[in-house]
Amino acid sequence: MMIIVSEIVMEKIMGFPSKGNPMLLYLGAIMTVIAYQALGIFLIGVLPSLRTALSIAAFYGVIGFTLSGFTYPHFAMLPAVKPYAYLYPLRQYYMIYSNVQINGLSFKETILPFIYLLLFNAAPFFVLWNIKSTAIKLDYERD
Repeated sequence: MMIIVSEIVMEKIMGFPSKGNPMLLYLGAIMTVIAYQALGIFLIGVLPSLRTALSIAAFYGVIGFTLSGFTYPHFAMLPAVKPYAYLYPLRQYYMIYSNVQINGLSFKETILPFIYLLLFNAAPFFVLWNIKSTAIKLDYERD
């Protein structure tokens, strides 16, 4: 909701120029939030304990800002690092934002980031069998 409210404030109140359909931006924002939640569920299902899943998720989130193009532009990254940027939903949202808001492209022309976000949203379905056992087994070893 915060992304949608900020988009409305920027466009309607502050007069930020918008060339594209704002509904595509809202859809991309909602899908990005759901994708990160889905990745959290996926990590809980894959990793043996919630403590390990939280540590990996924190590392994943921090590196995501750099690899998605937020702090360092994607076009300037080393060729060996560029493919890893697509492993982050935030990169897909930035692609949707730049294609729709700045370039004014339609849904047909920006469908690839939406497909990537759908793949992220499908990730928990591959570990549903393990989520229940992970939630039940919450015993931690004492140090």
